[in-house]
Amino acid sequence: ADPVRLDLCGDVRCPSSFSHEIFHMLDYEKGEVSRSWEFQNIKDLYKKEFNRIAKEKKITLKGKYDQEYYFQATEIFARCGEMYLTHICGINNSLVAPGIGSVEYPWTLELAEAVKAYFDVFLGLETGKYEFAA
Repeated sequence: ADPVRLDLCGDVRCPSSFSHEIFHMLDYEKGEVSRSWEFQNIKDLYKKEFNRIAKEKKITLKGKYDQEYYFQATEIFARCGEMYLTHICGINNSLVAPGIGSVEYPWTLELAEAVKAYFDVFLGLETGKYEFAA
């Protein structure tokens, strides 16, 4: 079989978006795992905290980046992947830099624990086996 070609684009004006795009690629390459039952709890926790912050700060999202956009499974997966790298793994560089506490990057202890458990397994970190290839 012919190898599959995946293109990964980054924005040179915003290099910190690169890790977000990598998680989109991994999600797609692994069969849209963001839509899996195993990821459902994270989606629910993300939406709950997102809604809490939006209500507390009286944020109304309109246009292309409305609530529906942020609640797409693929967006939650990529954003949680970013938060995993920065806030669980402690990575801090120009390729990954999501905030915490903003509506787009909600964070609670419960969400942090779920994200850590999921991405440790997804990335093979609990076994020491890093698996990015299809």
